[in-house]
Amino acid sequence: MFNLIIAAIVVVVIAILTIASIFYGGNAFSLASDKGRYAQYINHGEQIAAAIKLYQIDKGAAPSGTATEIVQILSQSDASGRTYLSSSPVGDWYVTEGIIYRKLLDNEECKRMNTVAGKDVSLASASNGCPPCDDAVFSEWPACARTSIN
Repeated sequence: MFNLIIAAIVVVVIAILTIASIFYGGNAFSLASDKGRYAQYINHGEQIAAAIKLYQIDKGAAPSGTATEIVQILSQSDASGRTYLSSSPVGDWYVTEGIIYRKLLDNEECKRMNTVAGKDVSLASASNGCPPCDDAVFSEWPACARTSIN
């Protein structure tokens, strides 16, 4: 009988630990996932910027066209066999004059990226942590909401 009571207590303790790890660990896992995604976005943007710079040095001018065309130009071998971007970054990337950005899934992802970047998202509470891109107050924030995509 004693063994049965001990076994029941062990099962209850394991159940409590499992529930606690799901409740408390879930947030830690999602934060780590957000940090990884943020680092990936920054890395891809820097790769595109470096590829454009190398292209500009070699060709005398930056590649032209839509963002998709620019990424394709950089990903394909040119006449000399040189490739400026080893693979196309995942996602919808936009390249405008001096700005490289990626379309995020929604305002919630925008808020999470700003949180990971160490920004106080309560300052942008009117926009749920995802401020408008054309607001000078938030010009240094890594994620923002565009009214239109160029």
